[in-house]
Amino acid sequence: MAAPVTSSPFSIALDTTKFANGIHTLLALATDTTGNAGRSAWVQITVTNKLAYTLGSGPFVVEDLGSPLEANTQERQVMFRLTTNDDLHLLLY
Repeated sequence: MAAPVTSSPFSIALDTTKFANGIHTLLALATDTTGNAGRSAWVQITVTNKLAYTLGSGPFVVEDLGSPLEANTQERQVMFRLTTNDDLHLLLY
């Protein structure tokens, strides 16, 4: 592999929805088609993700869909918290 090239321009699109809010420092690494390695400068970004949903303004209408034809019963439920981002999950099966 060739020596790293640090002067190449980089352009990337970054999805920050999985990032925790706060300041992050990023670095892009790439290899071009000729095998030259490239590296961007360190870039600092501030993530301020908003909630991914909004409540409707209403008024809401309740619709009667009739009687259920078939229903499943819940056999087991498991609740756990991820260690990577502290999200709480509930699995019902």
